[in-house]
Amino acid sequence: LESDAKNAISNIVITKKFPNDEDYNTIVNLICLFKVRHPATRQMFNNAREQAIHKIGDILVSDEKLFNHHFQKMKEENKKIKDSISFKKFKSFVEERKYKIKILPEDNLQHEMKWFENMLTLLGERTWSLIIAPSSGPEFICSDNPVILRRKSNQEGPVGLGTKETFIFFPLSPYLGFYGTFENPLEEVVHAK
Repeated sequence: LESDAKNAISNIVITKKFPNDEDYNTIVNLICLFKVRHPATRQMFNNAREQAIHKIGDILVSDEKLFNHHFQKMKEENKKIKDSISFKKFKSFVEERKYKIKILPEDNLQHEMKWFENMLTLLGERTWSLIIAPSSGPEFICSDNPVILRRKSNQEGPVGLGTKETFIFFPLSPYLGFYGTFENPLEEVVHAK
C-alpha cells in the first residue's frame, strides 16, 4: 500500500488534478491505515474493550446464580479453574478491580483489521476534494497524526469518522491536501487563497 500510495501522491503532485479511481482508492486506504494504526486510535479502542470487560465482570458478579452457572460451564469445558474460588472472593476481585487487563499486540492487529474495514466504509461515504495551497504560501504541514478529523462548527463532544458535520483533512504534500466531508462538499479541486 505504501509503495502504491507514493505513486498515487506523486501523480497528484505532478498533475495537480483530482486522482483517478485507482489513485483515489489508494489514498483513501492510506488515510484509513494511518487512522487505524495511530497509537491514539489504538488506545481509544483498547479503552472501550477494557470497559466492556469490566462490564462483563460486573454482570457476572451481580447474581450468585449467574456466577455459579458460568463457573460450572467453564469447568465442564475443561478450563483451568480452581474449585476454591468462591462467589464472594470473585465478587470482591471484580468490584475492587484487583486485576489488570493486558491487550497483546497480536490481538490489536486482529482487531485493527476489523476496524480498518469499518473505517474504510465510513471514509468511502465522504465526498473528497483536492485542496491546492497557493504557491506563495502558507504551506500544509504534517505531524505524527496526519489524519485531521474536526467538526465544521464549534460544537463540543466526541467526534468519530461517521460523525456528520465533520471534515477530514490529510496533507499529501506542502501544497496539496485531501479534504473529505459528508455534507456540502467542495468542488473536486479547490485552489485555496
